[in-house]
Amino acid sequence: MRRASWPLSNLLQGRGKRRFYALAEKRILSRMAIETVTTQKTDDGSRVIEDVIWIHPERVSGAPCFINTRVPIQNLFDYLEGGEPLDEFLEGFPPITREQAIKVLELARTGLFNSLLNGENPSRPQP
Repeated sequence: MRRASWPLSNLLQGRGKRRFYALAEKRILSRMAIETVTTQKTDDGSRVIEDVIWIHPERVSGAPCFINTRVPIQNLFDYLEGGEPLDEFLEGFPPITREQAIKVLELARTGLFNSLLNGENPSRPQP
């Protein structure tokens, strides 16, 4: 089985991957003002981001999850951090599609790059 390669692997060398993925997840949520990211609020108080991430304050402790599931997006970052290929994550969580996982990674990448362009230091997250 061929291992998936992460295009940002050069940025990860010499840095803790857990910190990078935690920061990437945080960036997804903190970059709602980016014009290209669409966010919707539902009647039950949930937020839907780009039709792929679902956040409900009373479900899964308010953790961002893949839409229509209770699978936290943190699980995706944990799998990748552990060196597992994307296919293994998808096998472990059948409701998640490859397109959804890739969209979450793209949102994380966009948030990271935008923070770099705005002069933020991703190695030192703001409290």
